[in-house]
Amino acid sequence: MIYSKKVEQLLINAFTGESLARNRYSFFAKVADKEGHKEIRDVFLETAENEHEHAKLFYNLIPEGKHKTESCYPYFIGSTIDNLKFSADGERDEWENIYRYSSDVAKEEGYNDVATLFNHIIEVEKHHDYRYRKIYEDLIDDKFYKKDTQTQWLCKKCGFIIIGKEAPAKCPCCKHDRGYYKQFCEKY
Repeated sequence: MIYSKKVEQLLINAFTGESLARNRYSFFAKVADKEGHKEIRDVFLETAENEHEHAKLFYNLIPEGKHKTESCYPYFIGSTIDNLKFSADGERDEWENIYRYSSDVAKEEGYNDVATLFNHIIEVEKHHDYRYRKIYEDLIDDKFYKKDTQTQWLCKKCGFIIIGKEAPAKCPCCKHDRGYYKQFCEKY
């Protein structure tokens, strides 16, 4: 399909932004892993895969030819806590401003399929924002590996489940560090 230059540029910018976010989250996952936060590493990697899919969706709408991005994308890398805050803020900017604007422009210009795609991705980015912000707050408040009530904790390495208000410093079964534990929420 042929899009207006403005909508085409919004798609190119969205593709570029999602591609960079994917790589950034992959790098942030390595930082989390190095700091011993295996569950947070996995959240970054899962989100990186989501961003890859978003990039692919935008890429498939961009017409053939040579294109340039017209946006400035931030570079940042810090500690896991800093990376979570940066990620939450970036996701919020995407869904509150960038993609909402992009959806509005696409709709105004009659490209309802593009507007719908932006709106669907807005919902995903809201979840990414919430998830990063919640993990960030829990780490700051020392509640990521500790809860106020008895909780089931699952060792992601060996599968051992323990009940307590906090994850053990080391798994009693496989002896891996606390970073391998996550809150156990089995639905099936």
